[in-house]
Amino acid sequence: MKRKMLLILSLLIKQIASVTVNSACMMHYGQSKEPASLQRLKKQRKYQ
Repeated sequence: MKRKMLLILSLLIKQIASVTVNSACMMHYGQSKEPASLQRLKKQRKYQ
């Protein structure tokens, strides 16, 4: 029983860690609400 609990806990912790990392990346890269493709298009237009 203890091993199962530890396995479940470790899996939960891994999931939470990955979710927090993903949300942090989204906050960092997605400060403006536009998707990355639109930002790239705008940059290309500026250089042209």
